[in-house]
Amino acid sequence: MCSYNVAYIYVDDVRNAPNISEDIGLITCRSYKQAINAIDHFIQRNVEIILDLDHDLGGIKSGYDVAKYFISTGYKNMKFKVHSMNIVGRKNIIELLERYGYKKIN
Repeated sequence: MCSYNVAYIYVDDVRNAPNISEDIGLITCRSYKQAINAIDHFIQRNVEIILDLDHDLGGIKSGYDVAKYFISTGYKNMKFKVHSMNIVGRKNIIELLERYGYKKIN
């Protein structure tokens, strides 16, 4: 993984990541495990993270589980987006992350 000041972690098992600024490192994760590995990688390097989550990841673990893992790290240098079409899953992720003080961006 490359070294950037900001890492955009896009978590979705199907969709392609959006176009973002070239100044931001984009990582596409297709599973819970890939997302956790990316999160850990950038936390260890103290990089600001933009976490963009889908809820349904096609396996046992979901984007909600990724959000719970992120909270468990205690890392605060993160903003998030949720692009899930699952209305209930989307709402649950947003409420969870906002409850722990993370800022939702558009």
